[in-house]
Formats: sequence, C-alpha cells, structure tokens
Amino acid sequence: MVDGRFTVTGIGGCRGRHWGLKSDRSRSINVFDRGAISKELRKFYLESAEGDGHVVLVSGGVASGKTELIYHFAQHAVGSGALLLTAAGSPAERTLQMGVIGQLFHSAHLPSDVYEELASWADGDVLEAARLVHEACATLLGLARHRPVVIAVDDVHFADEASMRTLLHLQRRIRSARVLLILNERATPSRAHSPLELELARQPYFRMIRLRLLSPEGVEGLIEAELGSPAAHELAAEFHRLSGGNPLIVRALIDDYRAYGDERPSGKAEAVVCQAFARAVLACLQRGEPELLRAARATAMLGESATPDTIAKLLETEPSTVTALLRQLETDGLMDDGRFRHERARTAVLADIPAEECAPLRLRAAGILHDEDAPHLETAGHLVAAGEATEPWAVPILESAAKQELARGNAREAIDCLELARRSRHADEVRAAALTAELVRAQWRLNTAAAVKELESLLEADVKGLLSVMDALLLLRALVWFGRWRDAAAVLARLDVTTGHVDAAEYRTTLEWLHCWYPQVITTASGVSAEKRSATSWTAMLTRGGSPETVDNAELVLQSCQAGDTVLEAVISAMHVLIHSGRVDRASFWCEYLLGEAALWRAATWRAVLLDIQAGIALRYADLPSAERHARAAMEILPAQGWGVAIGSPMAKLVLVNTRMGKFAEARSQLRQIPADSMRNTRFWLQVLHARGHYYLTTERLHAALGDFQSAGMLAGNWGLDFPSVIPWRSGLAQVYVRMGKIDAARELAREELALSGADEANVKGVCLRVLAAASDVKQGLVLLRKSADLLQACGDRYELALTFAELSQARQETGEVDRARMMTRHALQLAKACQANVLYERLLPDWNVSDETEKGGLDVLSVAERRVATLASRGLTNREISRKLHVTESTVEQHLTRAYRKLNVNRRTELPVGLPRDLTDTA
Repeated sequence: MVDGRFTVTGIGGCRGRHWGLKSDRSRSINVFDRGAISKELRKFYLESAEGDGHVVLVSGGVASGKTELIYHFAQHAVGSGALLLTAAGSPAERTLQMGVIGQLFHSAHLPSDVYEELASWADGDVLEAARLVHEACATLLGLARHRPVVIAVDDVHFADEASMRTLLHLQRRIRSARVLLILNERATPSRAHSPLELELARQPYFRMIRLRLLSPEGVEGLIEAELGSPAAHELAAEFHRLSGGNPLIVRALIDDYRAYGDERPSGKAEAVVCQAFARAVLACLQRGEPELLRAARATAMLGESATPDTIAKLLETEPSTVTALLRQLETDGLMDDGRFRHERARTAVLADIPAEECAPLRLRAAGILHDEDAPHLETAGHLVAAGEATEPWAVPILESAAKQELARGNAREAIDCLELARRSRHADEVRAAALTAELVRAQWRLNTAAAVKELESLLEADVKGLLSVMDALLLLRALVWFGRWRDAAAVLARLDVTTGHVDAAEYRTTLEWLHCWYPQVITTASGVSAEKRSATSWTAMLTRGGSPETVDNAELVLQSCQAGDTVLEAVISAMHVLIHSGRVDRASFWCEYLLGEAALWRAATWRAVLLDIQAGIALRYADLPSAERHARAAMEILPAQGWGVAIGSPMAKLVLVNTRMGKFAEARSQLRQIPADSMRNTRFWLQVLHARGHYYLTTERLHAALGDFQSAGMLAGNWGLDFPSVIPWRSGLAQVYVRMGKIDAARELAREELALSGADEANVKGVCLRVLAAASDVKQGLVLLRKSADLLQACGDRYELALTFAELSQARQETGEVDRARMMTRHALQLAKACQANVLYERLLPDWNVSDETEKGGLDVLSVAERRVATLASRGLTNREISRKLHVTESTVEQHLTRAYRKLNVNRRTELPVGLPRDLTDTA
C-alpha cells in the first residue's frame, strides 16, 4: 500500500487498477442517476454478510459508469468492515494464466499462510489445472470464514481462461458463504446475452444489472456537483444532447467548460466543445471492441454518405453487422441516428485513423461513392485526401468538383482537385493543358503569384496547339500581368479565333485591355490581323469618356459579374469607364458592392484590385488618408510578386498621396521599390511617371520633373493613349514651365490639354484653367481662377480646389482686395487641413495671421439653412448668386445672412469664422 492507495499486482507481475480506496474510512458519494442501483448493491452486501452469498453481473456500454459504480460501492463495503479483493481484466494479459486471480490475492493484506500457498502455485506445472482452480476457490472461501468478502472484477470479459474457470467455479460455491462476487462486463453489439451471463443465470442468487446512459436529470446532477446549480440548470439539456448521457463525455464537457466557459460571448452558460470532449470520444472508442472503432472510423470518413450499406462495403462486412455496431455506438452515447453528436467528434475520429490505413480507406470510399453516383464533391474529397487518382473516372469527377468548389467560393479546395487531376496518368496532353488553365483561373482568385509556375507549361502547350482559344486568352492575360509582353505578343500572333469555341465578349475584352493597359503587346505582335488592331472602341471610350450607351454597358458588366467567373480585366475596364465618364459615384458604389462579393467568394486578387480602384477614387476626391489606407490594404492582400507589373498602380498612388501629405521619405521609399524595368512597356509606367513627376515638382527638382512629364507624353503618344483622362502630362509639364518662368510654353500646353479634355473631365479642366491663370494677367487670371474653382468644387477635388483658392488669394492681394484675399487663404487652409495636404497647409500658414482674427462662435449655433448661406457668402458669392444656387429668394438669403451675422457676432461676410466651410461637399 502506497499513500493509502492499493497497488494491485497479479501473479507474474501483471498490473491491475488503482481503485484509490481508503482503508480506514468510507464516504458517501452521489453516483448520479444510479441511486437505486447503489441501494440494491448494499442490500446484496448485507445479505452476503449474513451468509447468503450473491453474484452480481453489471453490464453496460463503454464508459457507462460500470467501474465508477463498483468503486463507489466498494468504498461502502470497506467502511462496513468487508475484505475487498479487486482485479481487472486486460486484453494484453489474457494469455497470463491465473492473472486475474493473482490480482485478487495481491489486492489486500492477507494472512501469511495465504501468501505461502500462493508461492507454491509458482510451481503450478506440477499441479493439474483443475486442482489449481479448486485450491484457489478454497482459499477465497476460507477468507470468508473470518469476515465478509467482496470480490470485484472489472472488465471480466478480458479475464484469462484459467481465471474465468476459477470465477465460475467459485460462483457455484458461494450460496452459503459470506461472499459477494461483483463482476462487470462490457455489453457487446454482437449478442444480447454474453456466455458469462448465460452461465451465471442458472443460480438463484444471481442478479443482473444493466447500466443505461444517464438521464437528463442524472446529467444535471453530475454538473451540479461540479459547477453548481445555476450552471447545471442551463447546461443540462445541451450536455445531454452532446453526450447522450455518457458519464465520461459529460465530465469532459465539464472540463471544457471550466477551461473555456469564461470566454463565451453571452452571459448565459453555454456548452463548450473542445479538446477534452474529443479526447473522451476517442477514449470511449479505444476502450471498446475493435469492430466498434472500425465502424466509427468508417462513419466519420463517409460523412453524410454513411449508411449501413456504404459502411459495410467500406469495412467489407455485412450490413446487419454494421447495423448492430451503429446501434451499440448509439447505446454508448457516441452517435445519434447514425451520426456523431458533434462535428468535433467526427473530426477527432477521422484524425485518429493511422496514416497507413487512411489512404487505402479513402480510395475505397471514393470507389464506393462513385459506384453509388454520389455527389462529385464528396467523391473528390476522398480522392484529394488520399492523394491519388488511379481510376479513369477520377479525372472528370475532380474537374466537376473543382467547378463546384469555385462556385461556392472555395478556390483552395478547387486547386487541390485540379492539381490531383493533372497528376493522374489518365490525363493526356490535351486534358492536362486544359486542367492547367483551369488551375491558373482558380489560383488567380487567391494569389496570382501562384500561377507563375504554370505559365511555362501553358506556353509550351500553346506552341503545340493544345490550348483552346479561351485558354490562350487566359495565358495572354497572365503573361502581360507579369510583364512578359514578348511572350504575350507571340501568343497573340498565334491566336486564331476562327477555330474552336470562343466567347466574343471575353475575346474583345482581352484585346481592349491590351490596347489600353499593355499597348506594347499589340504593337509588337507580328502577323496581328487588322481586326485585332482595330478593336479600339472600348479603348476610345476609356480614354475619351463614354456616351450614355457605353456607360450603360459598363454598368451591365458590373451588374452581371461574379468574382472568379467574370474576367477581372472586364471589371477593371468597366470601372474605369465610369470614372473617366464622370460617374465616380457609381464607380464608388460598385467598388463597395464588389468588395463585399469578393470577400464572400474569398477572391483575394479581386479584393486587392478593387481596393486599388477605391484608392484612386479617394485620391480623386482628395481624401488622402483613405487613399493611402486603401492602397496599402491592396498591397497587403496581394503581395508584390502577385501584382506583377500592375503593382505600379497602387505604388504610384502611394507616391502621389505621400507627396501631397508631405511624407517625402515614404514617397522616396516607394519609388525605389517600383520595378521600373518590367513596367516600362505598360500603362502603369505612365502612372508612375505622373506620380514621380509631381513628387519632383513638389520637392523643387524641376528638371527631373520636366523629364518625367515629357517621357510620359512621348510614351502616351507612341501608344495611342495621349488623352488627359489617361495621363494629364501637359498640365504637369505646364506647372514645371511656370516655375521655370517659361510662361508661353506653359500657356500653350494648358490650352492644348483643355481642348483635349472631355466634357466629363472637370478636374482636368480646373487644373488647366489654374495654369492658364498663372500665365495670364491678373484681371484675366481672376476670371480663369473663378471658373477653375467652380469646376473643382463641382467634381469634389478638394486638393486642387485648395491650390486654386491659394492662387485666388494671391491674385486678390495683387488687386488690393485684402479682405477677399484673406478669405481665399482661409478656404485654402481649411481644405488643405481637411484632406491632410500638409505641404500645401504649411506653405499657406505663414500668410495667415490667426491673431488678426478674433475667435468667433462655433457653427453649431447656425441652422442648416443659415450655414449653407453663410458658407456660400464666405466664398465671396453675392446674395443674388446665393439665391440662384440655393433656389431661394434674395430676401430669404438676406434674412439667413443677417441671423448668421448676429449669432456669430460679426458685421460682414469677410469676418465669417475660419470654420466656414467645414466641408464644401456638404454645401447646397
């Protein structure tokens, strides 16, 4: 005995259980839902103690509480003065003769003559087996002459043959002995009554106890003892549903709740299914019969397709056998209606299957499901898990499953299916090429960089003429995305749309995309047909602005697109149609909508590209913080290698944003990271030149800025993209010329760009008018600047509007209109601060002496109508102009303005506070 615990050791050193019984005291333990059974056992013990021996067989499923029941009763018996002898059967010790009996004799302190007799059994080879059994029984019965004896054997069904014979011999001789023999055995699915039960049933003093799973009340009692009454009441129903009343699993749920219950989102007690639950399920299965474990694994593997028939085929047994096994698993509380009670149980059982067994089982399961015409997704799942596609039918099933996975937004799973199908020996060259193309389409959703390694095999297939037209178009777009324009030009030259199936819209979209974004491919491709070279209607729309019809077509594209199914380039082009046609609000709406769709379909590439477009929209409205946030998010979602040459778009935006915000170090860092060599033949290089030119212009590196704007103009002209909506290089170059004092050259460039600008390009026109004003006399300049302000105000470009107000302030200073000049400076400062254009703000701040103006009351004192009137008045508009703009009478304007003056404690419009306007977009 060690620390009050009896260590049970049988003959030959076999080890039994640690019952954990205290030899000097007893305690009352509630065994929950087992009260009547415990009472019955105590009754049997009292009768046995009076010389009326009993045999009790406790039968139940795995972890149904058999051992716990006997343990609790044994404590009572020891406390009542009984001699307790315990043993436990074990599969590993079934060949050890008399092993269980040896455990009984070594489980308590016995008289020395008993141990001497046991020592003589070590020479058992000189004794006949029958005599050995007889002597063991005689010794046990002899112990009962002095005190009541309780003999408890756990898992008796695992007892060795000699021990079982001894126990059966003993039970026939205890009718008048002070012996209570308690045996427990596991209920088996293969038979209703065990041989041991049938043998014991002959005796009138035999009692059978069948343990059922805990009732909901029993589960609640167990929880209450561990967690208290409130939690027990709230958790009992859910714990019973998850465990089926299996005590071991209930205790595991209690352990999980203790470990993670405090992290529950609501204040109410809720079941938590974690590691302890999974371990308990596996423990139940591993302690059960081997066929039960196999049935559970087969059920877990087959999932929704698990039926007695399919499980029987997978295990190569009879359906009736499987039905009995499933019934037993339900009896043990592990399943309900042929399914695991929680998905965590199924995944735990699945993960527990040894690797060497898993793959063959998976392949067999796939074959069974294929024969039964099961859904392709299920069949393909087994093939992918097995990592093999050895049968001819596997390839089409994997292809079908990949399409379904993509439709459900599961690009990763689709990629797994396609990669396995391509590795199959049943995929010939043509099919392997088609599978590679589908693989690239799927990879394009998650991360375009993953598709790079597939381009060489697709190129080789294209040279051999193995690709369909649609797959060749895909290859063409992928090549130009990664800057391989020479290879792309070769693919384009080989492309023949007169043969094979081709989607006309996709074909035209690809050509338009090349014209507008990768013009070098078109100009380089040899043998390109006139049709290919003349497919410029969409390009013209993108560059010059669209008619109502083309805008409507762009909206139709966006309405009907779905992430992954629609060509991404078509979406980008449609977005730019809306932006360059002045429908920026619609482009913003579609960006938000499609970003939600892309997140739903887990299309990372789409999200990155749409965030880049969103950054451009924010930049157009001079929302510099948002533009920076969107551009950085775009580059985080899709790493640089995944962007290919298109990385120039978000990087150029970041350069421009950081320049305007005064973050010159960050702008320089971005410029150093731009892969210029691979980007020079794309429209993205025009964006980089434009952004870098403005960086040089802002940092007073005029000759460097001059070179970038001139290069942009030359490339745009060579590529047929010399339009202000593509790249407004003239106005940028004109601003450089103004700084250099080359007024005539600046005026000529500004007029030229103004003439080229479309009706919808208010921002470009506003900038051009400001440049023209700088190249004109003061009087004419004021007129041009007022027009520039109106255009920029209308399109919402706050940064350019702030620059115009700054120029207006300077012009008013020159004409001696000091108050108006101060008003314009104030507006410029407000706008620069609102969009965080720190360079402009710091440049203007010295011209604004805050101490010259008395702090005025806040705008909150004004009504909405008064604020609108005061805002327009502070801009210098007359009462008549305000009345026309707000569609009210001049008298109403005068009344609102008078009340505003009184509330703000000012006498004239030039004294209106700096707080006006907070946001010009909120005004009328």
